[in-house]
Amino acid sequence: MTSPHAAAVSVAPRLAVLGLGRVGLAYAAAIAAHERVTLAGLIESRHDLRGFARGIGFDAPVLPSFAKLRERAEVDAVVVCVPADRRQAQVEALVHADVPVLLEGLPESTGTALPPTSWPRLACATPLVLHPLFAHATGLLASGALGAPRRVSATANVSRVFSSHGAPHGLDVFAHTLPGLLVLLDAWFGPARAVRATGHRLYADRFDEAQGELETCEGLVAHLECSWSVPDYPQGAYVVEVECEHGRLLVSDDAFECELARACEGMPAGRTRRVLAEEPEPEAVVAVRQLAVVARPFAAGIQRGDGL
Repeated sequence: MTSPHAAAVSVAPRLAVLGLGRVGLAYAAAIAAHERVTLAGLIESRHDLRGFARGIGFDAPVLPSFAKLRERAEVDAVVVCVPADRRQAQVEALVHADVPVLLEGLPESTGTALPPTSWPRLACATPLVLHPLFAHATGLLASGALGAPRRVSATANVSRVFSSHGAPHGLDVFAHTLPGLLVLLDAWFGPARAVRATGHRLYADRFDEAQGELETCEGLVAHLECSWSVPDYPQGAYVVEVECEHGRLLVSDDAFECELARACEGMPAGRTRRVLAEEPEPEAVVAVRQLAVVARPFAAGIQRGDGL
């Protein structure tokens, strides 16, 4: 008789990773170490990066295109990790070929380039949902201890205009800084009906700052602010505040604070504070396992421009 474990292994999803930069290699390593998925192959157009991936010991095929990989192996889905200015074309090609895609962040123009019938094949994720403090917030909101959310405000800041490498080619604050925040709010509060934002050009022709709001299908409105031109933020800094029926939640990359009307989720009634230094480091394997749970299609298009 076949054991349940053997049956699970026989149907393990076969995932390929497209793009072998730092993020792509991290995904590939986590997938290769995961007991419930299989690394079907690695895709990279650059010869030097393909050689590096082979050199560090990946057993899966390493090929220059998805078409060549498909000739060699069965692939159930592709994790897209190419640079931001190449994501849109790669995502469109895979989705139109009926290949499920997991993308970190959002494609540049979900609403216009991909028809609604293709959205179920596109899952969008963000590392924020796996950050220890944001994971605490996810569990607390899902428990219902805070009651229904009434007001949400969210900010994202990162220094890209002032970085030594300059702003990423072909992008602006809408395409670079806002998507992770939108995916997080989608995971917490459900699909968005609309996202409206006003962009501001400060230093060049691209949008450097944006203010706007996200409206969920349930009618909740989240106020948004993001900038990639604030000095002294080499890494993205995110802050989300949620006022609810029975309490309040404030979470950032550094600290988690909540006020509960009654004890729940292992936290006492009243004010609780946690800081990142006290949290265990999450394992990459855990991250991949949870991605299957938190990644979901993001169907709302982004209206962008001056005064929209």
